[in-house]
Amino acid sequence: MYKNNDKKSGRGYRSFWLSLIMALILLSACGQSKETVDESSQSDISSFQSTEEDVFEDASAMLSAGDSLDEEEVLFYENAYEAYREKCQELSEKYGNGRIVEHTVDTGRWESGCCYMSGLCFVDLIDFNGSEVKDLLVVYSQGENTGVNSQGMEIPQAGNYCVEVWTYEEGRLKLLVSADHVSSYPAYRNSSWDTDNCFLTVYESEYDKTAVIQIYEERPEGEVFTNYYCSIHYDSYELQCDIYSSENGKFYKNGEEIDWPYYCYRVCDYDTILAGVQLSSSEYGRDRLAKFGVDMSYGLVRSEENMQGLSGETFQSMMKVSGEYFGAYMRTLLEIRRDTVEEGFGSREPEFTLYDMDGNGVPELIVNIAPNEAGSSCQVYTCVRDRVVQCGEGASGHSTFYKGPGGGLVRTEGHMDIYSYEKWDLQGTELVITEFAEGTAEHQVGYPPLDDYGYQAYDSEVWFWSGDLSTLLYMSGLDAQESLQKFEEAVSATADTDYQYVYEDLDHDGEKEFVAVVEGREVWYCSGDSSQCEMVYMIGQKLERYKLKILRPEGETHVAVNAYNTFGNYHYYSILALKEGKIESLVSDNIGYVYGNGDGDIVLEIQNYDGHYEAEWGIYTTHTWKDTYLYYDGKKYREYAAAVLTEEEFLKLYDNGTEVLDKIRQSRKLAEGESLEITSIFVRGNGIVQIQCEHRYANGDIAFFYYELKSDENNKLSGGEELNYGQMYVQLSGLEAVYPVLPR
Repeated sequence: MYKNNDKKSGRGYRSFWLSLIMALILLSACGQSKETVDESSQSDISSFQSTEEDVFEDASAMLSAGDSLDEEEVLFYENAYEAYREKCQELSEKYGNGRIVEHTVDTGRWESGCCYMSGLCFVDLIDFNGSEVKDLLVVYSQGENTGVNSQGMEIPQAGNYCVEVWTYEEGRLKLLVSADHVSSYPAYRNSSWDTDNCFLTVYESEYDKTAVIQIYEERPEGEVFTNYYCSIHYDSYELQCDIYSSENGKFYKNGEEIDWPYYCYRVCDYDTILAGVQLSSSEYGRDRLAKFGVDMSYGLVRSEENMQGLSGETFQSMMKVSGEYFGAYMRTLLEIRRDTVEEGFGSREPEFTLYDMDGNGVPELIVNIAPNEAGSSCQVYTCVRDRVVQCGEGASGHSTFYKGPGGGLVRTEGHMDIYSYEKWDLQGTELVITEFAEGTAEHQVGYPPLDDYGYQAYDSEVWFWSGDLSTLLYMSGLDAQESLQKFEEAVSATADTDYQYVYEDLDHDGEKEFVAVVEGREVWYCSGDSSQCEMVYMIGQKLERYKLKILRPEGETHVAVNAYNTFGNYHYYSILALKEGKIESLVSDNIGYVYGNGDGDIVLEIQNYDGHYEAEWGIYTTHTWKDTYLYYDGKKYREYAAAVLTEEEFLKLYDNGTEVLDKIRQSRKLAEGESLEITSIFVRGNGIVQIQCEHRYANGDIAFFYYELKSDENNKLSGGEELNYGQMYVQLSGLEAVYPVLPR
């Protein structure tokens, strides 16, 4: 029962019946008693009961002739999930129910401790081998705590946990993955302490949407990433285990040397996390972990629900957390860690946190680079589309950071009675740091409070994490759970249903709303209080892929729905807004791909094959991407169209115009019989300048490209370093045009 990865026709109907059957299973279990996860150190996962067989018989009776789920398939699902339940029962009886153990110790100066999972720690259902029925993922502890933390407490190490994946084939369980340890990182690099912090992360393959189980470990000579996954064929699969390692500045895949970009891509290029669980913390209790945004008990609660229902179709999709900045931030942090090691920072590895400084829905990655306590610095990164931009950095030695309702951060630095207070704000992609207080504190009085400067609302301290970035990325995406669950209940969405969503405050009333694209064309909306959940829009073009983007024209928040094919220039977009409790379409199925670029611009990207003219064949080739810009006037979107300038007008208008044109004319080496011509100069309504060029070859071929620059308030141009292939025009969209007003 293997799916065709190139086509999912007919599966939506089958998914509906699967959801119905799984719902009946859950209803049958409602009468059973359910323990809650206790907040004490010995909280147990509830034991589960086998589902009665007549539930499946009732469900089968509801299927009429011609339905896609026949009696044989119903029996297959019944047997598969029953086998998974029996396997969980077997592991639970052998190793004990899942629980969190927590120890604390008062050192007199601070409270220290540890916490960790024991027994059958984690249960989930994932699509590992591409079959119709999900596979069973379990993590269990063998009960031997062979490590010790800085306070001498016994703690588990990575090797005390085991990971297994089971599937159901030909009437029996089959073991796909058996790993004898989980991921880990040391809290301290000290030969006296075996301070493993253990976790597990499961990513989603972008190619075929199956699971990739990644196990990470640090060694003296470098780091090791082990990826377990299945290579899917049309009617079969092949188990894979790839080991990526770094040793003394060199990188390897299964022992063969590879380059850094490929290594980085293979271990970090994931935009969806299917599951993430923190299994142990060698130095912190649960309350301290929560300050970093890490909720260890979440994995235990999820396991409890999965074991009671064990229906995957209901629970699995709630654990799926996506964001196109995920992979970009993971790659960035990997590069930072590599650089700090090469620069000799030793054991003081960079710490980091995620915080949305500008409130645009994309959290910034804030990294504390710490060669020593006094000389450390903080770097701020943001993500524009799927590209990471470093916004700036500032000092962070002897500092505490605070966040508050006004956005940005407040940094307080104090040492030996000398203090300095700063406000950090993000403007577009630029970090702006403003010092608002400095001086020497009065003896025995202490440093002045933030209240003295009007920042009393900045009372929430920012905690920096030194563990696994994917843990924070995963946990930070769980705030959409309630709306997502309501959405799934409304549309009977299952793991076989492709959908993606955004969770944003669209009408700025303090409550986030949920917008999703389901099965390719349906756009669904759920209100913040879940009282309204319905399909609100049908995308006109049925294409292969869809991407939701948040647009933030001044004072409003909109959702761009982009539909496109993987190859070719078929791209269409719609823009939706929430007006008086109703979703309205401001733009419907127009050509192009739209997104916000992080600098306050709304970019419309138009694709074509017009980068090169082949004289011999008389055709245009070369796939090109051209940018124009949109403007929202409070009621509708319009395009910043262009005025066309002569070269003489251009030189009069811009102070450094001569320098710009000379640089362009010298940008390409020309052979005999070739020429470079500047054919058009476009100025758009938002001040963007695009200079169109043609490289004419002796054989009659023509290469078309343009340079894009920005003008400032003094009519001076900047930028233009990047060459963009394609032919630019006065207007690229079918929207109403807004033309520039040029000075005389």
